[in-house]
Amino acid sequence: MQTELINGLFALGGALIGVAGTWLVTKSAREVRKLTILQSPTIALLDVAVPVRSDVQILFKGQPINALSIGEIAVVNTGTAPIESVQLSITPKDGSPIADISQPRTNFEEPGASTSITEDSGAYRVLIPYLNPRDRVTVEYRVVGGREAPTAATRIMGVEVQLKKETISWLPGIYADRMAEFVTTMPIYGHVFKRIKPFSLYIKWKRERDDLINQKK
Repeated sequence: MQTELINGLFALGGALIGVAGTWLVTKSAREVRKLTILQSPTIALLDVAVPVRSDVQILFKGQPINALSIGEIAVVNTGTAPIESVQLSITPKDGSPIADISQPRTNFEEPGASTSITEDSGAYRVLIPYLNPRDRVTVEYRVVGGREAPTAATRIMGVEVQLKKETISWLPGIYADRMAEFVTTMPIYGHVFKRIKPFSLYIKWKRERDDLINQKK
């Protein structure tokens, strides 16, 4: 094989390697704009049996109800780039109107500091100025009548949106509260669990939250 041909092949190989390397570096450094909506199943808080509904009246915020359920919705920036002007719409299903919804809580600021929520004809919209990577915003809702969870959705140009229907177990909220109530009633195991992560971290977070609430009263 002639020397010129060998040198040409090496030059071509080096050029291809350089192009491939540049493509890999560019791809790995490319910012990913992605939101993930996590929606928990609803949990029944109250349900009056059909045979006695006509004889029992229960009021929730002044309105008579026969069933009350609770759930959570979280929107998380699971990409690598900040995302601005996020609007999360929460629309109730037929037969399961939203009776109550909490102020948005986040992992980066006090509740209501910049995020807000508006209501229009029974539907809600969570307004979020921006989310950095791994930032999350969570709302807790209560529905009456049926146990259908509301529909959660958002749409932003150039942003991939993924919906996951699963228990939001890694967020301190209603599920952690239920577990805390259960564990702390166990005489021996309650003291053990209080010293084990992540339960110990949750106990610390709950104590700090309660102190903050008492200070604002």
